[in-house]
Amino acid sequence: MSRKKKLKMPVTRESGIPIRFLPHRKKKPWMLDVYKNGVRTRTCFASQEEAQQAAMREAGNLVSEGMQALALSREQRRDAARALGILNGTATLEAAADFLMRHSVAGEAGKPVRDVVADFLQAKRGANRRPGTLKDSESRLGCFVAAFGDRPLGTITLLDLERWLAGLKVGPVTRDHYRRYAVSLFKYGQRRGLCDRNPALGLAKSGRDEKMPAILMPKQAQKLLEAAQTHAPEMVPYFAVGLFAGLRPMNELGRLDWRNIDFKGKSIMVDPATAKRRRSRFVKMSTNLRAWLTPYRQTSGTVFYSRRLFRKVVDKAELATWSPDVMRHTFASYHLAAHGDANATALQLGHAGAPGVLFDHYRALAKPKDARAFWKIKPKAAQVIHFPKPATA
Repeated sequence: MSRKKKLKMPVTRESGIPIRFLPHRKKKPWMLDVYKNGVRTRTCFASQEEAQQAAMREAGNLVSEGMQALALSREQRRDAARALGILNGTATLEAAADFLMRHSVAGEAGKPVRDVVADFLQAKRGANRRPGTLKDSESRLGCFVAAFGDRPLGTITLLDLERWLAGLKVGPVTRDHYRRYAVSLFKYGQRRGLCDRNPALGLAKSGRDEKMPAILMPKQAQKLLEAAQTHAPEMVPYFAVGLFAGLRPMNELGRLDWRNIDFKGKSIMVDPATAKRRRSRFVKMSTNLRAWLTPYRQTSGTVFYSRRLFRKVVDKAELATWSPDVMRHTFASYHLAAHGDANATALQLGHAGAPGVLFDHYRALAKPKDARAFWKIKPKAAQVIHFPKPATA
């Protein structure tokens, strides 16, 4: 039995590229047959003219690539051959080179994360940040160094950061703190040319339900001040300034000096040494605040504070809940409700955030009628009250 002879397909060449005619393919019988980098590629066309045009384009590409290859030295061609052997078909040389350029940074831009963090913290110390702030920065960024210490900052991707945050065994509030520190670190890196983008900006916030700040109702504020008058009169100025000036309870209010209370100018100066942002600001004194402070007025010395007497007053006032910033939140809410100006309230508070954020945060907490009642709270007696100078807490 004789075998059927295999029919040879007619072959023509265009610019050295073979073109075959395949009669059994009705729609696209003209096939271009190209070998490139050891790989055979076949492409079919509807007409011979289309195939010829494609062949001329392909031939031009081959000539161009061939000229580039001839420009390489013998050692470069050998190096390319070895690299192709290592890749073993898993990637092209172009892709490998691109990966290398994205993950290898030279010079100052190649500084490892641990050195960038050290420089960042040193800059914060030079900016005279508070010890507590520096300690928190060192702790948060220490976790960042533990994860990325030897890598250049610019090679860290959003995916890297997402995996890092997901691996931290912390709650959503703390996770947002880590996120903010990462954003700050990359901003620092951008300013110094250590990275060209800030991938931390792409990190999603925790999405937790926002907890509205607690405030005191006018009757509760009145009760608090009356409890101070009765059980610890030396604490009246502390509570009055906290409620009617909104100073931060620890550094600003806890270290307020009577010399910074200007009764004539009707203002309180927050010293830059105690202000959170290290900037001085002037808080306007309301009429009722002056009425509360006048009987206790002194020429100098810090406004008295005692933890023991503080607890005693709060207990005597029988307040159901108390948070460290409740007086500051109370001031902000009633100031905004009374004036309707988020910019003015932010200025009084020394608030660094956008006024719109403050407006959204406090606008629903106090009604105008409650604000009017709050700013009318005054002591029942305006006479000067003398009391022995208390021992320090």
